[in-house]
Amino acid sequence: MIDQNATDVTNVRMFHTYFNQTNAMGYARVTTTASATEGNWPFFGCGFGGSTPNGMTCAATACLFYAPIEGGPGNPNTLYIGSDVLYRSSDGGTTVNKVSQEPVSSGVAISAIGISPQNDNVRMVGLANGGLFGTTTGVSPLVNLDPGNTVPNNFVARTVIDPNDVNTAYVTLSAFGVLGVWKTTNLNNPTPTWTSAASGIPQVPVNGFVVDPSNSNNLFAGTDIGVYGSTDAGVTWTPFGTGLPVVAVFDVAIAPGNKLRIATHGRGLWETALAAVAPTVTINQAAGQVDPTTTSPINFTVVFDQIV
Repeated sequence: MIDQNATDVTNVRMFHTYFNQTNAMGYARVTTTASATEGNWPFFGCGFGGSTPNGMTCAATACLFYAPIEGGPGNPNTLYIGSDVLYRSSDGGTTVNKVSQEPVSSGVAISAIGISPQNDNVRMVGLANGGLFGTTTGVSPLVNLDPGNTVPNNFVARTVIDPNDVNTAYVTLSAFGVLGVWKTTNLNNPTPTWTSAASGIPQVPVNGFVVDPSNSNNLFAGTDIGVYGSTDAGVTWTPFGTGLPVVAVFDVAIAPGNKLRIATHGRGLWETALAAVAPTVTINQAAGQVDPTTTSPINFTVVFDQIV
């Protein structure tokens, strides 16, 4: 996770997780790119010899080897990390607080964290057994977002909240033989309604997912067999891009300059430029003018909603 508030490419706050287990938990942090070298990442957490205590405890009943880590809005960006409890830091990772019940589900690790870029109080976590929990008000305990088990009970790879709509969210599953993308548009409901949003994606693991912040209709999914794209908010999907080997894609992101970047399992990092978003033009006839079929002059107002 990289804090997005950096004003240059030198003083950058960065985090990563590694080697977590039920009796050792934490993350490494640097505050400059010059420090981001082997052996120079101070470790914050509990259980490991030499780690800096930060409020984490090592009583977790479950934790992924690579514990999920996610950033939220704010300056510094809020930082979230999960074992069987969700931790949150508002001071750049120096200290953390528990912001969920402990555990969310006994013996089950948090596998995905989603935070709204618009509102830090809107949070989702996915579990390794398919559980979904969250809050739209920042309160703890987190509530069950799928009490009816509409979403199949498989490993949750991603929980993503639309960057332009706090009530729209997506869940992806890392499993074969199931629909891999699910969507809700009423996350603020006590029992959100989940529907499949995977038409066109084969039933393979969907490991990465991103919503285009410039147009929420544009979605990109990283699967075990490449990248799929949707231009209708998940109604339909088609293979995206050319030149990429048939390879597992473990993460996707949209980078500055309107580029889609992906991380693969064993074939490195790839990128491609996304098409520019065409501006929406609204033309209005000025009040009091005659019918435009005549030769009399007509005044128009042109409104550009977006220019890329």
